[in-house]
Amino acid sequence: MKLNENSILDRIDFCQLDITGACNLKCSFCRQTNEKDIIDDMTIDDWTAVMKQLKEMNCTRISLAGGEPLTSKNFWGILDVANQYIAAPSVLTNGTLLTEEICARLVGKINNLQVSVDAFRPEVHDAIRGVSGAWNRTMDGIKMAVAAGLPVGIRITIFKDNIQDALPLMLLAKELGAKSFLARRVVCSGSGVDSEKVSPLELKEVFLSLIRKGLEIGLPVGFGDPFPHLLLSPKRMKEAHDNEGLLNGEIIGGCSVSIDSMYIAQDGTVLLCPYLPIHCGNVKKSPVKEIWRNSEAYQLARSIRGYLEGKCGRCELKYACGGCRANAYYESGNISGEDSGCWREI
Repeated sequence: MKLNENSILDRIDFCQLDITGACNLKCSFCRQTNEKDIIDDMTIDDWTAVMKQLKEMNCTRISLAGGEPLTSKNFWGILDVANQYIAAPSVLTNGTLLTEEICARLVGKINNLQVSVDAFRPEVHDAIRGVSGAWNRTMDGIKMAVAAGLPVGIRITIFKDNIQDALPLMLLAKELGAKSFLARRVVCSGSGVDSEKVSPLELKEVFLSLIRKGLEIGLPVGFGDPFPHLLLSPKRMKEAHDNEGLLNGEIIGGCSVSIDSMYIAQDGTVLLCPYLPIHCGNVKKSPVKEIWRNSEAYQLARSIRGYLEGKCGRCELKYACGGCRANAYYESGNISGEDSGCWREI
């Protein structure tokens, strides 16, 4: 990804839409507690206007999330609008509300069904999700989705309580017929402030084990953080070092917040990212293009890699990574601070 200022201002490649803040579970690390005062008041007409504007910004990828998106009374209407104006979206779900009928209706209308599963052990998953029986319901949902032919991905959020579950869960994902596996560490945002994180070296070890096993069993592995994508891929490391833009202060990869991705909450508020609720504007009051181009928060985010502190500031790869600004903020109170989850020695 090689971007210059003009391409950043002209294009939004990806947009996550939180279509509701409601959920049927009570997850221990839920980021929606950041947005507890944000109400669900975007109508289908509102979302349609947003989709039209995103299309004008050349957006090609949409994700429907929440909360639990399947709890929204507008879910099916929003899904149809996304297919009409952008493309078949991905849907982020906890999987507990999936039925054979719902799975059949989703066929051909989504490009990925990302199901969150946070442990191989049912009792650990249920404790994290705050509802007894959630693991079994999610497993049933995954099996129905796979049987319907839906492209299912399984994702885990890693912290101390479940790090040992990551690898066996990945093997289960393959057995169930999932097409991909995604892992990310917990961000101390929302309810996640009380989650006990793993050390950078523990994180590196588990991520490496997932990559190796994924190659062995033929299951693609992805990460929700910028640095493992770079540091654990010799190919990407070489591409970064060979790119002249890296030395010229040109953003060539890493965190896509404000670069080519947007996040819109359930009342139309545009926030810097799902984990960092910094207000950028509201699509009910201003056009998407105006917010994208003129928001002070976005402008700050686009320039912030030149002002990073700690080891992120000293790292020659900062324009290819940037670290997670949400993690830095919640750890130190400084959005420009270092991302303590990175294991790279500087």
